[in-house]
Amino acid sequence: MNQQDTVQREWLIKTWNEYPPEWFITLHWRTNPQKIETVRSYIKEFHRIFRRKFHWKLKGRISSRSSRIPQFPQGIGMVHFHERSDDVLEKTGKLIQPFHTHTHLSNTKGYFKTPNEVRYFINGMIQECRKKKKLENIHYLNREEDVKVWN
Repeated sequence: MNQQDTVQREWLIKTWNEYPPEWFITLHWRTNPQKIETVRSYIKEFHRIFRRKFHWKLKGRISSRSSRIPQFPQGIGMVHFHERSDDVLEKTGKLIQPFHTHTHLSNTKGYFKTPNEVRYFINGMIQECRKKKKLENIHYLNREEDVKVWN
């Protein structure tokens, strides 16, 4: 492990000790991305939209001004890890290794009580955004293992 990895690991452990994650979310991408740059662009859009929707849901109103949304630790925290796994394309039977993303969600101040509430919030956000041609590359969270209480 190099020095940068050690520093990042220490920062992550310190942050999670102070603000423990509440939810573990697995996001699967519809395009089966093979490049990390693609996944980073997808998660950047997801992160921005989720923060905005969640903040204004807490405030009980709708606004599009992202500049007024507090950054972590005053606002919610999300740490994303991108991982590859084996998958078989249905059409061709070809083995591929697309990325998927694990998101650790923290500092929601107990807003979500159950995994179904998190799933419902994210799926509603995806559905609403697809009407505006956003978040088109993400699968709905339909499986039970897509949202778990963080452990």
